[in-house]
Amino acid sequence: MSHLTDAQIEAIRKNYDPNIGPRNVDEWMYCSTDSPNPLNNIAAVNALLAHVLAETLNLQKVSVERVTKLIEQLNDLKSDLEKYRPASIDAEGKLGTTYEEAVDLVKRLKASGVEISAVDQAAIDTAFATKSVPTLKGSAWTKWSTALQGRSESLSAQSEQETLRLQTFTNRYTQATDQASNTLQKDQQSRANINRNIGS
Repeated sequence: MSHLTDAQIEAIRKNYDPNIGPRNVDEWMYCSTDSPNPLNNIAAVNALLAHVLAETLNLQKVSVERVTKLIEQLNDLKSDLEKYRPASIDAEGKLGTTYEEAVDLVKRLKASGVEISAVDQAAIDTAFATKSVPTLKGSAWTKWSTALQGRSESLSAQSEQETLRLQTFTNRYTQATDQASNTLQKDQQSRANINRNIGS
């Protein structure tokens, strides 16, 4: 749906004549819903509904995109951590190849909601104090992987729900705009028929 300027909207409201009717659905949205013309009222309400649904639809798109981005970030983190995972839970491994990379991985772990145990955090803090790469047991990777997997599954379920809502709003928006357009066409046809009968 196109967006009218404030001046255009004011002109529509000021000059609106229910005996002539708006020219398109966008104009109907700004017309009165208290007109002697019932078709005008129906179309205006549907156009207003379509406008509200369009705004809701845009917000829902943002929600879907946000969840999708979070899932991508989790998958990237799991992949980056897996590069340095020791062969077993008792084996030790370095959390990255550089101090900067290790700091980044720890920040991303915490940002994703993963809890780092007190023992692992102490080892990380000790290494970071000298700007070194922490050395941790494989059990740390196992805990992180499990936590990230649980978070990812939760977000996937949320993504399905958000996508379903998006489809619902899309259907309702399409229905509202179609109803407004159909009513507008019926009104124009009625006017044309009346004028044709008068002229015959």
